[in-house]
Amino acid sequence: MPHTQLRAKRTIETDVCVVGAGLVGLVHALEARRRGLSVVVLESGLHPEGGSIRGHGQLFFSALPAGRSQLEAQAARQRWLELAARAGMFVEDAGTLVVAGSGAELALLETAAADPDRGARLLGPREVRTLVSIPTGGLLGALHGTQDLRIDPRAAPAQLARLLTRDPRARIEWNTSVQEVEPGLVRAGPLRVRAEAVVVCPGAARAPVPLNTRSVSSRVHLVRLQMLRLTGTKGRRYRPALTTTAAVLEHPGFAELAGAEELRVRVELARPELVERGLRLLVVQLPDGDLIVGGVDSGATPSPFSSERLDSLLLQEAETLLGITPRVSQRWSVWEARLRDRDACGLLVGTPMPGVRLVQSVGALGPALCPTRAVEVLDDLMLVPALDAGPISARDQRVRERSDEGLRAHSAAFGRRPTPLNARAVPPEQEIGA
Repeated sequence: MPHTQLRAKRTIETDVCVVGAGLVGLVHALEARRRGLSVVVLESGLHPEGGSIRGHGQLFFSALPAGRSQLEAQAARQRWLELAARAGMFVEDAGTLVVAGSGAELALLETAAADPDRGARLLGPREVRTLVSIPTGGLLGALHGTQDLRIDPRAAPAQLARLLTRDPRARIEWNTSVQEVEPGLVRAGPLRVRAEAVVVCPGAARAPVPLNTRSVSSRVHLVRLQMLRLTGTKGRRYRPALTTTAAVLEHPGFAELAGAEELRVRVELARPELVERGLRLLVVQLPDGDLIVGGVDSGATPSPFSSERLDSLLLQEAETLLGITPRVSQRWSVWEARLRDRDACGLLVGTPMPGVRLVQSVGALGPALCPTRAVEVLDDLMLVPALDAGPISARDQRVRERSDEGLRAHSAAFGRRPTPLNARAVPPEQEIGA
């Protein structure tokens, strides 16, 4: 009979336990550390994976709705820049260009540009050419969302994780699947994590977290984005992300504008296949010059199989927009949670049980507001302000002192461990823990 070695049970005590090492989970963990709190992150994979590394990496602040979300966007943008500087992340601060090919599209973009909080400006064809080399013969203008940022989706999660692996008061447990969550306790095989607060950040498609912490909202459904990586751009640089007015009509910051519904009907009549397949073209450039383009196959029951027709439509739309014929070097898909009534503007936060929060990114705009929502979640759970947030009350100081005592009492639990060398989320020189 083969000998089976049982893994010894162990317990870690910490202030905050985060389940999931995608962008959402990592940002929440870093916010906890910003407050001086100890944190343990549990990740079922050997490295960050899922939607965090498969998307565009576009932080589309200008597509958020007016009002509170736009005010949040200013704080979230600054926080993303701070995180990028700390982690050594690539960040492109060139915004987004939304092009218009008809008078109705241009009128909608003029309305969007009139909102001062959006940080956008309207450009004519000649001004578009000064920003990016695309054909402008059929363009009437474009909206330039100047505040939008772009990160490298394939490297950013690993770089944020590295900040935690180098922090003596933080710990990431890779290859650790969570079986049970209850107030103050998370069980993951032989590991038990006792924490004052638990933040569960499941991915959209494969959410290896207990059923009692998963979203049960009937408003949430899944869509599958088919993605292409294009090469052969002949040394061209596309600093702003590129998209079309038709592609942004479902984003809340544009859907709420006067004339949006009428324009949506026009697009549906003119190009029914694009609307039926939910194709939303967005083109971004990776640091090495390759392009990522993606669209949505938003059927009622998303198929796990890719559609060659959708790939062809994506490629045709990209070629028309760019004026070149690039080559497809990679194809993949990513699942994304959406709200049935409209694309969501951020993250859904639920309270499945006391001391536990479920934080789920919904829509393409979720990552943009992630830093500010992390602040709200930690404020709600811990009532401990960030270390650099100014004066704190005597009560908050006592809470912080108790947190520090806990850190000292359990400092051995936060010793650094080597990261598996077969975890290749990014090139070898950017491996976690390198």
